[in-house]
Amino acid sequence: MNIDIHQTLMDSAYAKYTSELSSEAWMKLLTPSEKKAVVLGNFNYQVENGGVIQWIDNGYCMDIVDLISVLKEMNTENSKKVVKFLKKVLPKIDLEQDRIGCMGDYTFGKRLQSGKTFLKFEEEYSAMSDSFLSECEEFLKKHGHS
Repeated sequence: MNIDIHQTLMDSAYAKYTSELSSEAWMKLLTPSEKKAVVLGNFNYQVENGGVIQWIDNGYCMDIVDLISVLKEMNTENSKKVVKFLKKVLPKIDLEQDRIGCMGDYTFGKRLQSGKTFLKFEEEYSAMSDSFLSECEEFLKKHGHS
């Protein structure tokens, strides 16, 4: 599988990051295509590496609204599965909470336990991740370097 466009956009986006920037300020510097690549790539990396709870605890969950928007725009069977899951998580995330550093540490008032919902999704995601990443690549190719 070739992930050239996705990785190129991620590299371009992260080249704009400095430690003085908050995540929110950094995201505002990105082109729409870079931002799409970042939210898709960060979700995939975090979930593949340490599960949904890692995506949450590391603060990437703060981009959930943007991620859902990109996934809806993709409009594939796999992206619809991810959206369905994320809609269950969204009400539990305090989007007003500050992040520390670029992505920061995110904690819930009461720690969100992964439970059966997360485990089931992580198993499904693992099974579809190769095809999902291919769909992400195709989506980013169609939307150019805007």
